[in-house]
Amino acid sequence: MHSTPPSADHAARALALEARIHEHIALARAMHVRVAAFDGERLTLTAPLSTNLNDKGTGFAGSLATLVTLAGWSLATLLGEACGERCEAAVYHTELDFLRPVREELQADAWLADAQDAVLLQQRLLAGKRAKLAICARLGGESAPAVVFKGNYAVWRVGTQPF
Repeated sequence: MHSTPPSADHAARALALEARIHEHIALARAMHVRVAAFDGERLTLTAPLSTNLNDKGTGFAGSLATLVTLAGWSLATLLGEACGERCEAAVYHTELDFLRPVREELQADAWLADAQDAVLLQQRLLAGKRAKLAICARLGGESAPAVVFKGNYAVWRVGTQPF
C-alpha cells in the first residue's frame, strides 16, 4: 500500500530520470521503458510487450530481468537524490524467479525491502558515505506475479568515492 501521495516534485524527478535512462542505457531505449509512477516510496516502470517478445510470443526473459533490475536501480537513484544532490547507484547482487509467462504489457513495481532504510540512506549520503539498499520488485501484478526480484544496490553521491 502506498502511504505517500505522489507530488509534482516526484513526477518531475521521475521524468528527469526517464530521460537520463534513455540517454545512457541503449537497452532501455530499445525496450521502450517508461517511468509510469513514483510516489517517493515506490516506483513503476513499464515497457510494451510488442518490443520485448521471445520466440514463443511471450515476454523475453532478458527483458523481464532487465526491467525489474532497472526498476530497482531507478528507485535507488531517486531515493538517493532525495538528499538534494545527484547520486549514482549500482546493483551488486540479485535473486530472480520467473513464475509464469508474460502475455501483457510489462510492468515492474519496486520498493524498499525495509522502508526504514530510506532514513539510513539519507544519513549516509549526507555524511559523504556509500549506502546499501535491498530492493524488492515484482513484474506482473500482486495477485499473479510473473517475476519476483530482490536486489542489493550501492548508492553514493556524485563526487564521493563509491567503493
